[in-house]
Amino acid sequence: FASYIPEQGSPEYTLCKFLDLYSKSNYGKMASMLTGLKQVSVGKMAGTIRSWLKDIKCNRFKITSISDKAAAVSEICVAIFVQVNGTDKQISINARLLYQVDNVSCKPLVRGELGGEWFILDSVLCEIFNKAFCDFAS
Repeated sequence: FASYIPEQGSPEYTLCKFLDLYSKSNYGKMASMLTGLKQVSVGKMAGTIRSWLKDIKCNRFKITSISDKAAAVSEICVAIFVQVNGTDKQISINARLLYQVDNVSCKPLVRGELGGEWFILDSVLCEIFNKAFCDFAS
């Protein structure tokens, strides 16, 4: 991870792990950390992640804010330093994480309740893609 290492089991830890996997292009493990998949296999989702993010290299990242919205919801703002088509760029994204039983059933649990873990809403992929390419669209 970056210089800041969050507490294991926290939503920040999950997001840092996800972004660390992104920096290593480990799309399969990234896919297993997402929720909102709507019956899509991890393998198929890994392919989708690869197709969207392969040209957006994550060099490093920094958490800029954390907001706990509910007992099972946390929003984390992250600055991601990426390289897109050979150009370095800093993007800011808001990742929403849910504490739930698994990444498919979407059954929320109260933070810290046994049997749960943090999952990242799959919309984070769209946000990374859109923000990375927004200045290059013209």
